[in-house]
Amino acid sequence: MSRKMIYQLRLECDNPDCNHSYNLKVPVNEEPPQYQPFKDWKCKNCGIGELIVTDMKKIE
Repeated sequence: MSRKMIYQLRLECDNPDCNHSYNLKVPVNEEPPQYQPFKDWKCKNCGIGELIVTDMKKIE
Protein backbone atom coordinates (compact mmCIF):
# COMPACT_ATOMS: atom_id res chain seq x y z
CA MET A 1 0.00 0.00 0.00
CA SER A 2 1.45 3.38 -0.98
CA ARG A 3 1.59 6.18 1.51
CA LYS A 4 -0.18 9.43 0.71
CA MET A 5 1.91 12.60 0.54
CA ILE A 6 0.68 16.10 1.29
CA TYR A 7 1.59 18.81 -1.21
CA GLN A 8 0.95 22.53 -1.09
CA LEU A 9 0.12 23.59 -4.65
CA ARG A 10 -0.05 27.03 -6.16
CA LEU A 11 -2.72 27.04 -8.86
CA GLU A 12 -3.05 29.91 -11.32
CA CYS A 13 -5.88 30.65 -13.73
CA ASP A 14 -4.83 30.31 -17.39
CA ASN A 15 -7.25 33.05 -18.51
CA PRO A 16 -5.02 36.04 -19.46
CA ASP A 17 -7.76 38.47 -18.37
CA CYS A 18 -7.98 36.96 -14.85
CA ASN A 19 -4.55 35.91 -13.40
CA HIS A 20 -6.16 34.79 -10.09
CA SER A 21 -4.24 32.24 -8.01
CA TYR A 22 -5.01 29.78 -5.21
CA ASN A 23 -2.92 27.92 -2.62
CA LEU A 24 -4.21 24.43 -1.90
CA LYS A 25 -3.03 21.55 0.30
CA VAL A 26 -3.88 18.15 -1.17
CA PRO A 27 -3.13 14.50 -0.36
CA VAL A 28 -1.72 12.66 -3.39
CA ASN A 29 -0.29 9.22 -4.18
CA GLU A 30 2.34 10.62 -6.56
CA GLU A 31 3.92 13.99 -7.31
CA PRO A 32 1.53 16.14 -9.36
CA PRO A 33 2.79 17.22 -12.81
CA GLN A 34 3.81 20.86 -12.91
CA TYR A 35 2.36 23.24 -15.54
CA GLN A 36 -0.53 20.88 -16.23
CA PRO A 37 -4.25 21.48 -15.62
CA PHE A 38 -5.32 20.46 -12.11
CA LYS A 39 -8.10 17.90 -12.64
CA ASP A 40 -10.93 19.73 -14.40
CA TRP A 41 -11.21 22.62 -12.00
CA LYS A 42 -12.36 26.00 -13.27
CA CYS A 43 -11.37 29.32 -11.74
CA LYS A 44 -14.04 30.56 -9.32
CA ASN A 45 -13.00 34.17 -9.97
CA CYS A 46 -13.65 34.33 -13.75
CA GLY A 47 -15.56 31.05 -14.21
CA ILE A 48 -13.89 30.10 -17.51
CA GLY A 49 -10.14 29.65 -16.91
CA GLU A 50 -8.61 26.28 -16.00
CA LEU A 51 -6.31 26.07 -12.99
CA ILE A 52 -2.68 25.20 -13.74
CA VAL A 53 -0.17 23.92 -11.15
CA THR A 54 2.64 26.53 -11.19
CA ASP A 55 4.45 25.68 -7.96
CA MET A 56 4.41 22.87 -5.43
CA LYS A 57 6.03 21.99 -2.14
CA LYS A 58 5.97 18.63 -0.39
CA ILE A 59 4.78 19.13 3.19
CA GLU A 60 4.79 15.53 4.49
